[in-house]
Amino acid sequence: MSISILPPSANGSKLRPMVGAVTYIRVSTKEQTENLSLSTQLKACEEYCQRQGFEVLARFHEEGESEDSRSD
Repeated sequence: MSISILPPSANGSKLRPMVGAVTYIRVSTKEQTENLSLSTQLKACEEYCQRQGFEVLARFHEEGESEDSRSD
């Protein structure tokens, strides 16, 4: 994946261009909901984006069991 950087602004601003980000968080097992909750993951993603100067454009989340973690 490549990230394109916009050319300098027309007004000569020296600010770094804002980069967009999308967050995707999920838990797939009951144990993960206890140890790595969606809210914990979301907070970590939001803080990371803020530190890096990324604007969060969309947030996606998924909860539930994956195929591998289901018991038959």
